[in-house]
Amino acid sequence: MLERFVGRTFPVLVEQRQEGSGGEVLWTGYTPNFLRVATPGGPDDGLENQVGKFRLKGVNRFR
Repeated sequence: MLERFVGRTFPVLVEQRQEGSGGEVLWTGYTPNFLRVATPGGPDDGLENQVGKFRLKGVNRFR
């Protein structure tokens, strides 16, 4: 079901910074239709509370 969104571009409100399972920094947020999105980045990228356009590259069912 979520695979139908792969390849599409959405505005994303980036809400917080998290550390991934391998220690990498992930910025997470939501699309207007409430798809949760994670993107890699640096710890000081300052993406929190910013809206950016992101192309969805895949589906990962994380919680």
